[in-house]
Amino acid sequence: MRKDIDLLQAVLDGTSDVIFVKDIAGKYLFINRIGAQLVGKSVDEVVGQDDSLLFKREAVAGIRAMDKKIMAEGTPITYEHPGPGDAFERTFLTTKSPLHSSQGELIGVIGIARDISSQKRAAEVLAESARRFSTLANDSPTGIYEADAAGTFIYYNDKCCDLFELTREQMLAQEAWNLIHPDDLARVAERWNKFIQSNEASYRVELRLLFAENRVKHIAATSQTLFDDQGNRTGFIGNVTDVTQLRLDQQALERANQELELHVKERTRELVTANEKLRHEMAEHVRTKERLLEQQSLLAHALRVRTLGEMAAELAHEVNQPLSAISNYVQGTRLRLETGTLSTQEIGSTLDFIARESQRAADVIRRAKRFASTQLPVRAPLNLPRLIHEALEMLAHKVREQKIQVDLEEGELLPPAAGDELQVQQVIVNLLRNAIEAIVASQPARRLIRVSTRRLAQELEFLVEDTGAGLQSGEPERIFEAFYTTRPEGLGLGLPISRTIIEAHGGRLWAETSSAQGARFRFTLPVWNHESSPEPAA
Repeated sequence: MRKDIDLLQAVLDGTSDVIFVKDIAGKYLFINRIGAQLVGKSVDEVVGQDDSLLFKREAVAGIRAMDKKIMAEGTPITYEHPGPGDAFERTFLTTKSPLHSSQGELIGVIGIARDISSQKRAAEVLAESARRFSTLANDSPTGIYEADAAGTFIYYNDKCCDLFELTREQMLAQEAWNLIHPDDLARVAERWNKFIQSNEASYRVELRLLFAENRVKHIAATSQTLFDDQGNRTGFIGNVTDVTQLRLDQQALERANQELELHVKERTRELVTANEKLRHEMAEHVRTKERLLEQQSLLAHALRVRTLGEMAAELAHEVNQPLSAISNYVQGTRLRLETGTLSTQEIGSTLDFIARESQRAADVIRRAKRFASTQLPVRAPLNLPRLIHEALEMLAHKVREQKIQVDLEEGELLPPAAGDELQVQQVIVNLLRNAIEAIVASQPARRLIRVSTRRLAQELEFLVEDTGAGLQSGEPERIFEAFYTTRPEGLGLGLPISRTIIEAHGGRLWAETSSAQGARFRFTLPVWNHESSPEPAA
């Protein structure tokens, strides 16, 4: 018998649950070792004491009332309560039952208490996690759903119900399948069944929902397979997104692209037509420009010929001078030969003189012939001082005849200018003749023409200044108008043509009133550059 009691005591002391027996007065008749340790006492110190020794004073009345209720009702009661003493922060699950003697007499209460603190905390954590998940899922802008391993849907969040416009009960009753567009239903069902029967980890499908009055929603649904620690499939979780606006935007974009493509094709046809027209117009423009260039060249040539006609007397005089000298030398030499008074050395000097005068007459004729030639303008490097000298030689007789002094101021050595020799010389001759005529017409006390050149950065400047009557107010620009002239015999084309020539070379021609007396004309030409100098235009 004692052996059995020792075995029972060992069992009771070895359990992690608290086991105790109390009498009707509430005093402990028995408590196992774990129960005594829980209140920081030995078994002997607990036996014979009541709950006031073990629990906080505010808890003792409740414990005593519960014991009395159990003994009065005669039925077991299970309830949760805080632990005793230092274990107050822990929660215990206690079951108490009335204790009877072998004769059936009520003699007290027997109980067993288990520390469920860890389970309770785990349950609270799980409940909090579930609450947070529910809050997070229902606040999500995306529909979330869950299905079990067989593919039956068991959870939908609020957004998912909103997208399908069904209650959660209707969704769980699988009514969402009834909203799938008839044209998409077979495809979606086949794809879903294939997914849940396969080992695929993920799934995605896009479908349309059809509501009343043919209202359509475009839905994109995805799903992920859930596995346990052993790799067994436990279910599926996924999300649903409303992509209606995206699809409408794509459709609008496709229509816009089609319209744009159509517009581009139409515009391309228009541009091709316009391009053909432009090429035709450009070709016509080139032909017109060529004709204009030819006409301008002919006009410039006509003005040069007219200038030569007006200078005929001067040119004839320039030719007659060397011819007369040659004639006189020949006659004198012949007389001296007949009289025998001419030495061999004098014959050589006479022949040298005749050669020089012949060349002089030939130069006058050559310059006049060149001046009257017809040719299209050609871009080339120009020796501006040389052109000035040749122009002065052509006008030398008129200058001497009118007793005009010409001051030619040549400064630094100038680089070549860019342009056409004949046209630039025509401008120089025209400006010099205008200066001579201005002096002749006004008969000033001092007859002077000043000619100078200088370099300005990438340009060369030519200046001719006279002591004539000068320009009237407003004339510095008017004189460049076509057919404007102050001379009865003038055409009014010399200065306009001259300005056109200079501007076609990339330069400028303008007139100024001299600060003293007379007028001042200037023009500029670009410095010669083989790569950038412009081709002279008409």
